[in-house]
Amino acid sequence: MFRLLCFLVIVSVASGANIFAIFSVPSISHQLAFQPIWRELSLRGHKVTVVTPNPLKDPTLTNLTEIDVSYVYRSVSLQFLLDNPNLLPDQFMSMSAENYIKPVIESQLNDSAVTKILNDKNSHFDLVISEMICSPAYAFAYKFKAPLVGMLSLPDMSTASMAVGNPLHPVLNPDTMLGFGRILTFWQRVMSTYSQIRYVLRYVFISLFL
Repeated sequence: MFRLLCFLVIVSVASGANIFAIFSVPSISHQLAFQPIWRELSLRGHKVTVVTPNPLKDPTLTNLTEIDVSYVYRSVSLQFLLDNPNLLPDQFMSMSAENYIKPVIESQLNDSAVTKILNDKNSHFDLVISEMICSPAYAFAYKFKAPLVGMLSLPDMSTASMAVGNPLHPVLNPDTMLGFGRILTFWQRVMSTYSQIRYVLRYVFISLFL
């Protein structure tokens, strides 16, 4: 009888959340890391609306609404990386923001399904989930007055660490974009420290929105 009572109490207070997720980066390596998350959230009874360039398109996931923005694959290019192979991390992020992330975000914000949600005064979400290298998407949390969960599908980067008040140590944890190993030479330590100083200055004095 006691077990039955406990079960009924637990069942009576259980409820699903209405979740809005936006995973903007048009890269299958990014999306594969996040797909199981929105799939499992849906299977566990939460109502999930996700903006993604790689939708699951699984009709059995009845709690899942996917806004397909796969067309962004055709509108962006990484040619700037081939043209500038020796960028420091802050330079890479700055060029990525201007040449890659900005066009992606603008395209997705202008999507008809997304603008419909934004313009609907009755739209309400309990939680917003976003990839942490596309910070303009954080505006959805402000719009819906909902908590924000940031996620990364790659090793921690200086921008993400500084955004949460936990900057990387340039010697112990050099930025992943530098491509250094676990044990740094003296000159690698100098380069990592120099790169970190540039990062902080850009982050504080220049709007680096990644």
